[in-house]
Amino acid sequence: MPFEQPRSPGRALFMGGVLALACGASAGCEAEFAKTRATETTRTVGSFHIAGVGMYEAFERWRATATREDQVVIEDLGGKKDLLIHVFLAVGRLSEEESRGGESGEASTRDMKLLCDFHPIVGTFRRERDWDVIYDPERTKKFEEDYGIPTPPEVVLQHEFFGHVVPVLRNPTLEDILANDGRLKKANECEALDVENRYRKRIGRQEVPPELMGCPSP
Repeated sequence: MPFEQPRSPGRALFMGGVLALACGASAGCEAEFAKTRATETTRTVGSFHIAGVGMYEAFERWRATATREDQVVIEDLGGKKDLLIHVFLAVGRLSEEESRGGESGEASTRDMKLLCDFHPIVGTFRRERDWDVIYDPERTKKFEEDYGIPTPPEVVLQHEFFGHVVPVLRNPTLEDILANDGRLKKANECEALDVENRYRKRIGRQEVPPELMGCPSP
């Protein structure tokens, strides 16, 4: 279904809008990203700007293995001229206590600026239409070592986009609501885990037990 259309009234709060992939390549965003290879590992797919070794390939795997419904949303996002989404590698930059390997948010926020040192000027985008989506393989490796559950980057993309980015793009007020309500923020994270697990099942990957993350069973 198109990006703006909620999947159902009951899921509208968390399954609303879509995030924008933004920014061009930046060596400062990828801890292992050699400056000499910046142009080799940066690709633009419509509104998505993808940077880091292996990230474009992961993006293509994610897009190819998504449901047709999700593919329509991804295609719709990619075609939006007022949206910028920067998808990038950030090795060892995410908090072990707060992340299993992914993070997303508006690029202008303090937290995102700490994770991505430099955002090239590629146009003028409203704050709520300029996003970062981050993958940290060190955090996914640690989670696998601790619990025996692998998390490839395409799983992280599904979690971040359809669990967090899309809902806020559909309802821009949601980000502030979640930031000020711990109960709703936890509910949103559990919804994102459910989104992730459905995708894991689809591609034949081991699911993350909801109780491991303090979430109710579906």
